[in-house]
Amino acid sequence: MNSIINRFFIYSKKYLTLSSAILLSTIFITIFIIPLLPSFLHKTLFNVFYTVIFMSSAFAIKYFQKRVALIALMVITIEWISIILGLPLLYKISISINFLFFLMIVGILIIQIAKANNVTMLVIMESVTVYLLLGVCFSIIVALLESFSPNSFNFSNISNLSNVNTAYNIEIIYFSFISFTTTGYGDYVPLTPAAKSLSILISITGQLYIAIIIAMIVGKYLSKTDDS
Repeated sequence: MNSIINRFFIYSKKYLTLSSAILLSTIFITIFIIPLLPSFLHKTLFNVFYTVIFMSSAFAIKYFQKRVALIALMVITIEWISIILGLPLLYKISISINFLFFLMIVGILIIQIAKANNVTMLVIMESVTVYLLLGVCFSIIVALLESFSPNSFNFSNISNLSNVNTAYNIEIIYFSFISFTTTGYGDYVPLTPAAKSLSILISITGQLYIAIIIAMIVGKYLSKTDDS
């Protein structure tokens, strides 16, 4: 059994571009496709696809694959237990762990991008994946803040945010990404000091990521061009 698992990890590293493509595709579907489907399917599909994201993340990285896979299994187990048994507190804990897990994946992927010698398709996919995962991370934090401190944002049309299985809400994801891109349409706004501070952090992080990562990729590309 161990030999089969080890072989699977070896193949995932060998075909890292494919693993990254699967992860990016899953994130893309979660953010852009699921909201287009009937609303009664959202909760189930969000949970299923986030589960897929957890596992595919472990195979889209070069470092600590086995450890990350074990952590992903732990996170998935805790989350599904909280959903099936209807335990709001455990669900909030699992969502907090989800945030830390995604943040860990973001850190590892940024290290991979920084260590890459050339600007390949893999590097481009990893940079897009990190950007989308950061947006997901912030949507989780926004949901947690709203669940622990209701009316931190004017999500008046979202009910029962403190209940189980509501953290992955399309309205919250929408607000997080709109803030992350500093677009800010004004339909959802922060109301409390904590919410305003979080919104500032989201906006600044989005701008810094674009500036730093794009500059890094352009620098690698120009360096390789000059060498050739």
